[in-house]
Amino acid sequence: MRGAKIFTTAVTMGAIALGLIAGAIPANATTTGFHAAWVAQSAYATAQPGQVIQMSTSYQNTGDQPWIQGRLGSAQANFATAAPRDNTTLFNAGWAAGQGWLAPNRYAAQANALVATSQLGSWAWSAKVPNGTPAGDVFFYGIPVVDGQTFMEDYGFFLKITVQAGPVTITGTLPASPSTSATPIVQGTGAGATCAVTVSDGATAAGSGTSDSSGTFSFSVGPLGAGSHNLTASSVCAGGAFLGAANTFVYQVTGTPAASGTAAALNTREIQVNFGQCVSPAGTPGGFNTAGTNDATNMVNYNLNGGGAGVGITRVTMNGDNASVTVLTTAALPNPSGDTIVVSTVTSCAGSLLATITAPFVVSDASAPAVAVVSASALVATPTTAVTVQWTEPVGTAGSPATCIGTYAIDSILAVSAGHPSTSPTGQRQCTLTAGASLAAGTTHTLSATSEKDQGNNTQSPNPQSISFTVATIATLTLSSGTGLTETVLTLNWNGTIDPTTGTPTCTSPTPMAIVCAVGAPASGSPSQQDITLTTPFAVAGCATFTTCTIGVSITGVTGPAGVPTMVPATQNTTATITKDTTPPTLSSAAQFGTTQNTFDITWSEKVSGPLACVAAGTCAIRILNASSAIVASSIANENAGVSLTLNACDTVVGDAKTRLTLTANGAAYAACAAAAATLPGANYTLTIAAAAVNDLAGTPNPNTAGGPIALAVNDTVPPTLISGVPGAGQCAATQPCKVFVFTFSEKMSASATTIANYKLNTIAVSGTPTINLAGTVVTLTLLADAPCAGPGACPESFLLSNMTDASTAPLPGGQPTSTSPFPLVVPFNRTP
Repeated sequence: MRGAKIFTTAVTMGAIALGLIAGAIPANATTTGFHAAWVAQSAYATAQPGQVIQMSTSYQNTGDQPWIQGRLGSAQANFATAAPRDNTTLFNAGWAAGQGWLAPNRYAAQANALVATSQLGSWAWSAKVPNGTPAGDVFFYGIPVVDGQTFMEDYGFFLKITVQAGPVTITGTLPASPSTSATPIVQGTGAGATCAVTVSDGATAAGSGTSDSSGTFSFSVGPLGAGSHNLTASSVCAGGAFLGAANTFVYQVTGTPAASGTAAALNTREIQVNFGQCVSPAGTPGGFNTAGTNDATNMVNYNLNGGGAGVGITRVTMNGDNASVTVLTTAALPNPSGDTIVVSTVTSCAGSLLATITAPFVVSDASAPAVAVVSASALVATPTTAVTVQWTEPVGTAGSPATCIGTYAIDSILAVSAGHPSTSPTGQRQCTLTAGASLAAGTTHTLSATSEKDQGNNTQSPNPQSISFTVATIATLTLSSGTGLTETVLTLNWNGTIDPTTGTPTCTSPTPMAIVCAVGAPASGSPSQQDITLTTPFAVAGCATFTTCTIGVSITGVTGPAGVPTMVPATQNTTATITKDTTPPTLSSAAQFGTTQNTFDITWSEKVSGPLACVAAGTCAIRILNASSAIVASSIANENAGVSLTLNACDTVVGDAKTRLTLTANGAAYAACAAAAATLPGANYTLTIAAAAVNDLAGTPNPNTAGGPIALAVNDTVPPTLISGVPGAGQCAATQPCKVFVFTFSEKMSASATTIANYKLNTIAVSGTPTINLAGTVVTLTLLADAPCAGPGACPESFLLSNMTDASTAPLPGGQPTSTSPFPLVVPFNRTP
């Protein structure tokens, strides 16, 4: 099938540039439709994991249809996977990672803008050998295809990549594994003389250094977290030579010693453990029993007096320094006594696993408890009898339920004491009382506590102790009304300051039927407001046929700010009227995104819910029209074949009032939020939407009628460039005419590109006719006479192009000038007589 002539092989930085294996160019046979004949391909390659390989192939167009770059689905020739066709095996194995393949089953699109009958077309792509690929041969099978039309001839094309194990070897670490060190020194060989060496932990770089003249290396990596790490090493040397990993070295990080690791008894129930460094979870003082396995507040990481993980411990709370915790025991420890606490599997804030701490401590509790805080809260209209007393240390008995044992009086009236709420962050430092008389909100009273004891049997001091307190006013629900997005959000207004993130709401409709609702902080940020969000749609809430509807709200467990008890009563009820949002979102404006000529933002009259539901089949059509009302871009692919570009839509930010539009090549399939790949010339346009399926945040759709037109001004700041200038097919070779030349530009050109005076051959004016294609980017110049050549050898000729501009000829807002190319430009070619 193929010849075996190898032209070049070169090594570049992290990549192998491959030469071509070429066969005889096929005869110029022409067959109806799309056809191709293999001509050449890049050579087989040898590579190591991590290296990038450049690959290419060339085929001759043996059909009567041209291959046209950019006309995906109609004329663009792509190079597809084969054996079997359209397989994605290599892509799924990671060979395409970061290499820009056209698709999982397409290596690349044609490199040439136009491949006419008998001309050669080429494809080029790259692949990266995935880390961990075993030594052996890997085959890239391929076949040319015009997607949407047909696969072309299958010549059994394949490229063989021989994967070799790399020479870079990790020989060990200092200290040796396993170790408590999170920053070991990695040692190795085979990296090449004075090369840049990278040590990776799986797919993540862990450290780097430089090898010596013999290829050995030694440098620190990390910090590495607790556990096992799969380390590999690779290097890049002078000239770009890449050396891959020869082995995987497993390094195990065990616990790192704590900076302190001590314990002290605060009293018979509380033990303070000091780590001497920040421990996880940082920044949460007062938090306890968190779910994280290695958190310092997880009580199963503590063993008290050999009782087992978490045995005899009620909770562990983080102290404000983030470097110590307070452990609350289930029962009082003997007083006095010598005890031990063992702490294991706790991580530092840096993620390192700390070594096990064995900390002895002595219980010697001779301090007396004292009343620290007294609090009570009530509704304005409903007095309370509940009073909370907080002590400086745990008091009362240690039974279950625990009870306070002192005598309490409020305003000299005896009060009934109760246990210690287990949900309180202060644990058994807290006693709850039932006052002998109702206490009105805003009134001041005196508490007297007598003969309370801590759990080391120390009697309170002073004894008795009196302290005054004022009954706080608890927030009450006074009014609920619709606000903002009235179909979905209700605002609850309270008569006092609350924590707006607390509470469990239940919502019902008049039918009655349950409506799912959730609590959230108010958009207004008011300390006395609370938003309730209905997550059940308006239509199923019993209100489908009404413009307004009454919703019942029952909310339980709302609290005040820190330190203020739960509202009284615990459950409160109200009703709210919600108004159905029947105002549809409408188009407001359209504008170019920044200085781009391929991305535009539509602004709506209100926030919209998500991406436009536009597809090529046409549930809606977005169009950009030029000054002549001709379609230049549309969400319907190929709506105006050869002229219109595919317009893709996307709501880039959920719940905003903009929809982003991007341009891709004409004929490309519609893809929401597709990356821009084409541009519009600078000019004034209009934008329209027909049957746009756009909803606002309340679910009200835009009406299925035309939207717009709205103005869209595109400012062009990018000058055009000449991509290529070559003789046409069958031109300028021996015995052939030399009249037709093809010039390809980077964007649509103005009439200046079809003005013969702007073309000179060897600095001399020529006679002929320049014609431009529908896209405005390819000019074919046909001379009246052959380009001169005296011979007998090849004649170096050149065209001089000047005075050319792109198609941005309309005056634009802001005085943006028309983009002009960096012409004059010399385009050389050879003529053979």
